[in-house]
Amino acid sequence: MAKKSSLRRESANNTGLIVSLVGVGFCTFLVFLFMSIILLTENNTAGVVKINALTANQVGQTQTVKFSWETDEDIEAVQVEIFHNGQKVYSCYTTNSTSLLKRELEIELFYGKFNAEVTLISNVKNSGVKSQEFILFADEYNIISFESELSDTTCLQSLEEISSGSEIPTFVYFKNTDLLEDFEFPENVFIIPTVNLSGITESFSIYDVWDSTSLWIKELYESNTSSRFHLYYTDTSAIGILNATMGNRLPKTNYDITLISDGVTVYEFLNNEFNEIENAEEKFTEMKNKYNNLKLQISEDGGYDMGLEEKYPLKAEELKYYLLVIVSEEENIVWWIPNFTDGLADYLKQIFIDLENAGKIKFISDSE
Repeated sequence: MAKKSSLRRESANNTGLIVSLVGVGFCTFLVFLFMSIILLTENNTAGVVKINALTANQVGQTQTVKFSWETDEDIEAVQVEIFHNGQKVYSCYTTNSTSLLKRELEIELFYGKFNAEVTLISNVKNSGVKSQEFILFADEYNIISFESELSDTTCLQSLEEISSGSEIPTFVYFKNTDLLEDFEFPENVFIIPTVNLSGITESFSIYDVWDSTSLWIKELYESNTSSRFHLYYTDTSAIGILNATMGNRLPKTNYDITLISDGVTVYEFLNNEFNEIENAEEKFTEMKNKYNNLKLQISEDGGYDMGLEEKYPLKAEELKYYLLVIVSEEENIVWWIPNFTDGLADYLKQIFIDLENAGKIKFISDSE
């Protein structure tokens, strides 16, 4: 019996020893795990590339931005991603030794508001990331939007006359997109950046071009409220013009308008509206009132809503009959048009003469 009792005690002691060893081992494991987590956290924090400063500055009034950064780390590469209205418009990854040594990088974009994410990459530490907003703007812009069936010759000659010898950046859109893609533009002439040429199909609406251009003008104006816009539109684009000016609530001192016309359809519209009408003056006054009411409503609404045309005094399509009214009522406008006034009623002829004398009409030859 004594022997059995001794064996029980020895077995119990062994069991206790095993439990103690297991407990000590588990505690040691927990301590090791806890210390590892602390060390890992410290290493991760200490191992991130620290960006002490990041700037994004416009180069003069060009469409180029220069990124500059400060860091105490050795950098192997830089990645830059740039966003415009929430969409990525530029991305680059560079190991250029000059850029890394100077700690700066220049990128050409287009005028507008942007947000950038700059990542500094090291072989021995985790990458550092910093965001930076910036704006690119100019004091003046030429914006050309030719949406009607103007001939390619007229488009290119008009572009040449507008941009030749001018230091003002010029942005264009032609309805003939092949002309845009094939033509070698002069220096300082660019395609309107918000118009996606690859997205233009047979079902593409010209109102989309007007809307995107208008939104971009609004963005540019908000970027610098002192900027001046020289707008060149075909004369059948009245809604596009009104959205760009009245819809964006641009002060009259910030823009001027040049209408370009082939003249053929315009005179036809005028004849249809005014020929054989005894009270032409009364009708013209009525049209001016409707037009001015339309302008006020577009300004109040922040643009012309094509889906709610019934709420406006005039439909967009009706404005093709109002071109003479538009030129008469706007202060800062010039109309380039061939002189086919011989067939017009005397009342309309006199309006053309008065507008020419006021510098609001520039008669051009048929070949221009």
